[in-house]
Amino acid sequence: MKQAINITTSNAFGAWLKGYCNRHKIRVCDLSRVLGVGRRHITHWIQGTSHPRLVNGVFLIDALSRITGEDEIAIYIDMRGHVKKDF
Repeated sequence: MKQAINITTSNAFGAWLKGYCNRHKIRVCDLSRVLGVGRRHITHWIQGTSHPRLVNGVFLIDALSRITGEDEIAIYIDMRGHVKKDF
């Protein structure tokens, strides 16, 4: 069984990403491998110390879709409200 992500978060996007990954049993290391970024970047996104650049946000949606099989538009719609709360 994959271990849940247990990282403290301080923003809406980080809470969304952590919750999404935990619901779909996605580990940070697996997401970083599929997305092609370091685990540190994803950890910082979850912690709220940084946000993905626009291009990484697009690739994040693609990576989550490839891992889960969920439609990219559904992921975007779910994610967008959480991103807006942080800005």
